[in-house]
Amino acid sequence: SKYWNFQKIKIDIDDKKTQEEINSILQTKHCNDFRMYIHNDGWYKLSINDEIYNKVKDDVVKSLDVSLLSDHLLTPILDIDDIRNDPDITFLGGIHGLSKLKTKIDEKGYGVAFGLYHTTIEQLIGVADAQKLMPPKSTWFEPKLRSGVIVRRF
Repeated sequence: SKYWNFQKIKIDIDDKKTQEEINSILQTKHCNDFRMYIHNDGWYKLSINDEIYNKVKDDVVKSLDVSLLSDHLLTPILDIDDIRNDPDITFLGGIHGLSKLKTKIDEKGYGVAFGLYHTTIEQLIGVADAQKLMPPKSTWFEPKLRSGVIVRRF
C-alpha cells in the first residue's frame, strides 16, 4: 500500500493457546503499531510507511496514531471523513482488549476493526503545550478519574 506496511499475524488455533496468550500476541507494543482484524480473514499488523511518518513526525497532532489511522486509512481508503458522526464506525475502549473487537465484527458477520497503541501522557502533554486539540476519540484513559482537575506545574 502507498501508506501502510501489512503483515498477516498467524495464530494457530490448533495450538490450544489460551486467550491470554492470544491477547499477548495481538497486543500493540508501541506507537505506530496497529492491529487490523478483517472478518473471515484474520489479524494483521500494520505500520505507517516511513515516508508518510517522516512528513508528520514533528506535528504533535498529525503524528498521533489516531490521526495516522484517520488521515491515511479511514478517510482515503474507507471514505470515513467524520469519525464522530459516521454511522459506519463505532468505538470500543481499550480496556476491552482486541479480542472484543474480533467478537463485535464476527457477531455482525462483516467488517474490519483496528487496534491502536494508547495515547501516552507525553503525547497528551505535547499537544497541550502546543495549544492544540486532541483528535476525536483519542483521549480514552483508564482508570477513569472519579472527579477533579489535573494540574501540571510549569
